Amino acid sequence: MKYLFSLLFILTACNSGPSPKLEMLEAKKQQVINICQSCHIQGERLGAPRLEGLEAWYMEEQVEAFHAGSRGSDKNNLQAHQMFEAMKLIDEDDAIEAAEWFAGQKRPSFLQAQQGDAQNGAKLYKDNCYKCHSSGMGKLMSRSPEVAGMESWYLLAQLRKYKKGLRGVHEDDGHGQKMRQAVIDMDDKDFLDLVAYLSAK
Repeated sequence: MKYLFSLLFILTACNSGPSPKLEMLEAKKQQVINICQSCHIQGERLGAPRLEGLEAWYMEEQVEAFHAGSRGSDKNNLQAHQMFEAMKLIDEDDAIEAAEWFAGQKRPSFLQAQQGDAQNGAKLYKDNCYKCHSSGMGKLMSRSPEVAGMESWYLLAQLRKYKKGLRGVHEDDGHGQKMRQAVIDMDDKDFLDLVAYLSAK
């Protein structure tokens, strides 16, 4: 059922309206959102990306993964493990409702780092990433989020974690395992080039 719920998010994402203002929500929802914001509004300093405007179905899947332990249970991945521990304090349904609210917020603009070769990054993206992260059928089948517009520091950190085996190795993280295989033969220069391209999109 949860996968059908997520599929509906994918199919209706373009038609979803903006979320109501925080102060218009019931007190419990406000509390959960404020708990999330306490870390995620601080961004790179705490290794917590901004959530506003991210795809609801993707955030829902991550909530489920953190609750199940297929993401964040490895203490060597410090930031993800902190999220794993934090999610123990929040009911899964409440966290999913918060994700829906964040998805309806306007995506903030970021001052993106441009350390790599965006032209080479475009080629790398086309050859290795496009089929899952940009094509409609690929996104549907692989459940891959839109990465253009994500914070550059976060994209770079996640690519490095996949490469190092800090993400995408849990037996129940099938999508993460596919992502790890996609980047395993890349080096850090490739990652910088990819991020430069995605930051410029």
